[in-house]
Amino acid sequence: MERRYVPIRPAAVASPAERQGQTPDGEQTSAPKRRRIGAACEECRSRKVACDGSRPSCTPCVDRKVECIYRLRKDGPRGPWLDHIELIERLSSAPEPDALGLLRRLRESTDLSAVLSSPGGGSQDKTRSASLAANRPLPPPTFAKLESELSSLHPIAYPRLNPIDIRAICREAQGEFESRTELMTAKGDTASVNNSSRLSGFLVSEAPNAAFTSSRSPSLTPSMDHVRSPSLCDSRLHQLRMDYWTRVPISDELAARVISSYLVREHPMLGFFDADLFVTDLVERRLRFCTPFLLSALMYYACHLYAANDPGTVTIANAFYAEAEMLWTSERASDSLATVSGTQLLRTMALLQSKDRQSVEFGREGKLMAVRLKLFGAAHSAGTASHFAKLSAEWKKATAHTAWGVYNWLTLYGIFESDYDAIPYTPILPIPGESITDEVERWGVIWPAHPLPSYAGYIFGPLCKLWTIVQEVAAVYIVKSGTLVADRIPMSFAESKYQKLLAWSDTLASTYAYGRQSPANLLLFHMFFHGAVLNVFRPFQRRPHDYKMESFASPDSFPTTAFVASLNQLKRLLVLTHLHHSPDDRSPFLASALVQLFCGILKNVNDAEWKEYFDLCMMVGSQLFKWYHVFGPILQGTLAMGLRDGALTSKEALDLLRRYVSADMHDEPMEVIMSGAASTLDLDLVMTDPTDAMTESLARQFDELVLFSEFAHVDGDHQGARPHSNA
Repeated sequence: MERRYVPIRPAAVASPAERQGQTPDGEQTSAPKRRRIGAACEECRSRKVACDGSRPSCTPCVDRKVECIYRLRKDGPRGPWLDHIELIERLSSAPEPDALGLLRRLRESTDLSAVLSSPGGGSQDKTRSASLAANRPLPPPTFAKLESELSSLHPIAYPRLNPIDIRAICREAQGEFESRTELMTAKGDTASVNNSSRLSGFLVSEAPNAAFTSSRSPSLTPSMDHVRSPSLCDSRLHQLRMDYWTRVPISDELAARVISSYLVREHPMLGFFDADLFVTDLVERRLRFCTPFLLSALMYYACHLYAANDPGTVTIANAFYAEAEMLWTSERASDSLATVSGTQLLRTMALLQSKDRQSVEFGREGKLMAVRLKLFGAAHSAGTASHFAKLSAEWKKATAHTAWGVYNWLTLYGIFESDYDAIPYTPILPIPGESITDEVERWGVIWPAHPLPSYAGYIFGPLCKLWTIVQEVAAVYIVKSGTLVADRIPMSFAESKYQKLLAWSDTLASTYAYGRQSPANLLLFHMFFHGAVLNVFRPFQRRPHDYKMESFASPDSFPTTAFVASLNQLKRLLVLTHLHHSPDDRSPFLASALVQLFCGILKNVNDAEWKEYFDLCMMVGSQLFKWYHVFGPILQGTLAMGLRDGALTSKEALDLLRRYVSADMHDEPMEVIMSGAASTLDLDLVMTDPTDAMTESLARQFDELVLFSEFAHVDGDHQGARPHSNA
């Protein structure tokens, strides 16, 4: 029987009015097509609002009275057809879980380029030309089944890692490092290379994630624009009068730049005080949320942070430290929020500058003061909450910020302290930034809405919850019992805390996913997470196949597999930090990630690429050693660990020491620098021998271990060992 089909007729010719989107009666048939703009400004990108692209300032920025900045794109605009081609190729060639994840992200976003550059999208892991244009093809990545399961179920924390040529990256990095070192030597200091000329293959970070404010972007060429045209995160800082607060000679303009740099780069992670209330009192010369002691402590920290831009601020930092020490003799006698905040700033930078004795003193007394103020450590009850009931809204916000900021960083320090006392209770106060518009009630007390400044981003709140889980682990693991953790704690406890960490990561929005465009503090944010995972599973590495996690489907769901999965993420995070962020913009808290990486890498020397990653860690640490003394003992102590464990020969260790721990970097004798770091370095040895696991102890053993290695292998036992190189 012949089948009948509906005849196909040509479409009617549209009238001029219909071609303009109107019916013949003049009614609008659809919304007018939105005009495409070349690029949105940084403020609109970060707020995820429409930008009209007007130059020099777009309309939204003019309306909000904020500075409008357009970031120059080095690689030019990407045509939409390229995005479509890449999408088709990735959907057709990617493993099914990755393809499904890509489709899911595509349904959640209308920005195809952003989807493709997100973790799992693929383009975020395209590194420099040296990495991708290598002469030989890269082998396909190999993943454990558990690692693939984690990438499918928890893509924010465990994005699938595309292959990179780490050897090519290290070769190029080594060439840049040597060129930078030669330029420093020729100039006498680093002032002339404050932004580290980037090689042509480097990619400049473009649009920051919406939830974060990036620190100053790395420049392609040395620039002094930050000196001539200061851009302050809070315009009120232009009203700063330093002569009211300090006797240290510093111009108001420089002080404003230094404070602004700290508030953008470090405060989103530290959060020792409420930034908005602090700036208000600072410029209005009021003594509620800003005091001379707190400002001196802040300037000591912030001037060291700013020294990569202006080396002269190191001298100013030392003057502020002397002033803060003098004021501390008075302020320690009375408990206050400002004093607690100031002690933690002093403690933090004193630790980074290898002033161990002073750091311990500030930390101990600051913690005791915080406990007396009931900022944390008190049982959650109506009685504890009533302590804050009569405070004004401003004082409640200030108290919450200091409580959570100090709690967070005491938790981080606890990872690297052998005699750490766990904090039994979290702060009872709400986490700043969680309630933006509405009041909340807890234990019968009304707490005000607590929005954070735009430059603070949104990592502080999630960090508070992350450190709460870390504290739960520390409370059980760090117990002076003389028995190994794995012998007294069931594997089920570690598995439950790992599941809790994964559940925490699942609460993060897609804007928290990391990639090549991520700001430095987001990369460090993820480093903290994976460091926490390593700490959970480290005690169970001695007998890796004795324990199996039952909450995963993969047959290789062992603690060692989960440990390596997070170690691989840490490696990739370090590579992204190295590729896309200038050494001068990196946080000193990379020290915690480097220690985790060093310990993990030296325990996995069967990895064919371990020496390349080890070398990259040494290089990143050396770049920070110029400004923060603690990296010297960390690097030398790590080389001692490599010698002790037989991973490095004496020749390799000495070559690395000469290359990365140069005495020319500092005016102080190396003996002084190496003798002031009492934090834990060997995170495995600390479980059995806390004293020998300390940074200072390991750094001092280096010379002895070199001699022993040379004596033990005088007959050439290591002639067949692969030399330490990036070839």
